[in-house]
Amino acid sequence: MRKKITANDCKAIFNDRFNSLSSKELGIELKHFAMGTAPESPSLLVNQDELKKIIIEKLCNFFDENKSQGLEIVFLKSNYGNGKSHFIRTIYTFLNEYENVIAKIVSLKQEETDLKKRILESVSQKRIMECANYIVESVQEEVISDESIAVVNMIVEKYELDIKLARLLYEIARGESVERKIQAIAILKRNYEADYIKKFNLQKHDLDSDFYYNVIRIILYYFQQRDLYLVVVFDEYEHVCLWKDSKARNSMYEDIKLFSDNIRKLENMFMVFAESDSVDNTLEFKDDPAFMSRKASMTYEISDLSSETEVDRLFKMILKRYEKYYNLALDRYIDDIKEMINEDPLIGGKTNYRAYTQATMRVLDFYRNKPPKLKKKNNAKSLKQNIKVGAEDINFENKWLCATSISKKTILCDVIKQGIEQVGGRVLSIARKQGKIEVEINNDTRIIFVISTDIPSTKDLDKRMDSFVSESMQEDVLYPYFDECKNLKYENVTFYDSDTVITMERNLNTKDQIYESYENFLKGLDIRSKNVQEN
Repeated sequence: MRKKITANDCKAIFNDRFNSLSSKELGIELKHFAMGTAPESPSLLVNQDELKKIIIEKLCNFFDENKSQGLEIVFLKSNYGNGKSHFIRTIYTFLNEYENVIAKIVSLKQEETDLKKRILESVSQKRIMECANYIVESVQEEVISDESIAVVNMIVEKYELDIKLARLLYEIARGESVERKIQAIAILKRNYEADYIKKFNLQKHDLDSDFYYNVIRIILYYFQQRDLYLVVVFDEYEHVCLWKDSKARNSMYEDIKLFSDNIRKLENMFMVFAESDSVDNTLEFKDDPAFMSRKASMTYEISDLSSETEVDRLFKMILKRYEKYYNLALDRYIDDIKEMINEDPLIGGKTNYRAYTQATMRVLDFYRNKPPKLKKKNNAKSLKQNIKVGAEDINFENKWLCATSISKKTILCDVIKQGIEQVGGRVLSIARKQGKIEVEINNDTRIIFVISTDIPSTKDLDKRMDSFVSESMQEDVLYPYFDECKNLKYENVTFYDSDTVITMERNLNTKDQIYESYENFLKGLDIRSKNVQEN
């Protein structure tokens, strides 16, 4: 059974709802992640800790009658793909569960629209009928007559309303014709046919901005008396800047300023505007610099992914949903999965949530659908478990065979460093995690890129080679051997395999073979050179 919201309830708005999700709900959420879209009812909102604290505090105060500061207006701004829709849908999903909260999501499209109309569309006919009944009944004891004119005039006097609005409220509450009630409600919702206003002796200019401001005001007054709240979330606010009609844009700005001037009179409404930073808003400043000044104080940024810790939190949230839905465990392959995600072309230096969620889903699907790879990893783990010697005694060959692709990159970087020093070169810098080594050979500076992947391919190599292009330094690339590489023409790529790496490490440490030059050292790692010698 649904309950009324309390201020304390709002502290749980961003809690992870993982344990309450059905299998179907998990599947739908994962599908949204794969498509790069926000789930209709998100069960998680990872990171954004500072912003979440701000929103929680605002909501707690808003729903606390002793602390309420009146109408709340919040702008949430983010870069493209950073989860603004995910954020606002989380807010909407949570609040929509309570019986005394009317929560609506409104998309501001590129067509001009009216803010007051979109707010009133969020209020049902039933609520407007209840409001009209309440207002009329509230003046009954104060009128000297039950005649309509006496009641209407008292409504005007008590609530400071236009007489035309008072008459419509009276018609809705006391009128005998159901058709006229419906028409009067349509006028109040700003969703009426042209002939409706004639039936109530109204002119179009009677239904101006002030008229509809007072409609919203009187509805919210009724909500306050009945412990009801209206929360309207406007997505894609950035489209307002694209409206061609300057009057429509200015009307939006004027409405928001009008509302912010009257926060006490509109205190049971919470408005959230979600805005992408992808649109140039200089036009907004030119239209109304005063509005921009106010808006700045109401705007909060949704952050990019800013650290490996935040990326890891996102990954873990998705992984546990994926494992539960597909009933599998991927924990032993985490390092390889993470490396593959970071190498996914969707990432490409991006720091937005959409890229990472899509890449994560793509890699998890790959692991789920490639049993041979999983089986191979199991064999490697079994081998590791069966070697019953201390870690200090495990020889290089076993280390290499049991290593993940990330560990192999680190191992190979150390082998190359040792080889460079043997041939008289100097290592200027080494980034093992990135697989990037800068060396000096015969007074020439070179960069060596070390790649380790379980799924080498021509497409993957081509993509990486394009990203390595440098105009200032010579480059060499070490890449895992695969059958098709025999036909490739890259001159600066060394194709290694387990045998060449293990042999190289043994030669460097036992002095069985001395490499006189950098070129000979690279040939020692290249499986193609080994095959030529054997043939």
